[in-house]
Amino acid sequence: MSECDCCLGPSGEIIDLLTGEPVPDLDRERIKQKILKFLLEQKGYRKEDFLPNVDLDVRAGDKILTARLDLVVQIDGRPAMIIRCAPGSVVSRERGTIAAARLLKKEYIIPVAIQASAQEAAILDPINKKAVAYGWEHIPSREELTSLLKGWTPTALPPGRRPQEERILFAYDAHT
Repeated sequence: MSECDCCLGPSGEIIDLLTGEPVPDLDRERIKQKILKFLLEQKGYRKEDFLPNVDLDVRAGDKILTARLDLVVQIDGRPAMIIRCAPGSVVSRERGTIAAARLLKKEYIIPVAIQASAQEAAILDPINKKAVAYGWEHIPSREELTSLLKGWTPTALPPGRRPQEERILFAYDAHT
């Protein structure tokens, strides 16, 4: 994937592909716009499939932190994949992204999570807490994600596990 130059805007801003509005030109935002372009043009997603910048409040003791999910992908109005973007190694951020997918919905664990940088992506299975593939090409297409959901049985977070997942996500995001 080449550097995202599709969405350059005036003076320190880039143009958001979903809204057409300028946003600050930050590394995380460039990665988000790059992956959006990839998903829209090569993986068959539609703009309406995405919820951008979803915040998730997590607690560790008496401290609260707002963790950011750069994109939540919805299929038929149901969150099915989360994407978090950051420069650098995706491997070092995998567990925090898994925790985010385990926490977003109280009713079920999001079945697919992606940790992306400008060069690579980790495709994660939040239910089994592991990476299943690496590389942008392995991110499921809209058709693949829709097919996965047809045979998928929603799995809830085990009782009592939520505080542990919150501490994990808090630890990862407090230092980024």
